[in-house]
Amino acid sequence: PRLVRHACRLMPDEASAMDAVQEAWISIARSLRRLDDPARFRAWAFRVVANKCADAVRQSVRLRRAHRDRVAPESGEPDASFDSFQEHM
Repeated sequence: PRLVRHACRLMPDEASAMDAVQEAWISIARSLRRLDDPARFRAWAFRVVANKCADAVRQSVRLRRAHRDRVAPESGEPDASFDSFQEHM
């Protein structure tokens, strides 16, 4: 629950926060043996969640930019993919 609350503060919605925490737990499970000091687990787990949240936000930004570039090309010319779409109609 603490990791979920932490992710909810970092993410735009609860669903994406839950996804980030799930990804974090997978990462934690895979790399647990590399944790040198078990007393640092809590801080480490919070850092893993923060990193997964940052990864998700970066991915979301990349996807929005890619979508924006496809929908509204900067050249002012009609999108070539739209022309291709019309040819197949």
